[in-house]
Amino acid sequence: MELYITELSKYFITLFIACYTLECFLVFRFQEEERCKAGYFRQNIWMFLVHFSCFLVICFETGKIEYLLFYVLQQILLFSTVMLFRMIYPKGNLLIINNMCMLLSIGFVILTRLS
Repeated sequence: MELYITELSKYFITLFIACYTLECFLVFRFQEEERCKAGYFRQNIWMFLVHFSCFLVICFETGKIEYLLFYVLQQILLFSTVMLFRMIYPKGNLLIINNMCMLLSIGFVILTRLS
């Protein structure tokens, strides 16, 4: 079972990242920021799915439950970054913050795998 989840996760993670990238380009269809909000929300969903899938594989591969604590802390950090940015800069470009958080989550996964 562990082998199947590991092998399938490669394709799911690639699919999730491709969907996230597609959402990044689809946001440019609209000029008004209000019409882009649904796309930004879908980007956040794809970002959190990528992060969850990567940590699911890490937990299955290592068999260590301690990584769930890292996952929860990282999810809190990513979620609070997105929410605080929206509260502090309500007219800011959310595409930039979503891309920053996506790269940050990939960096978290890489650092977790290194340890």
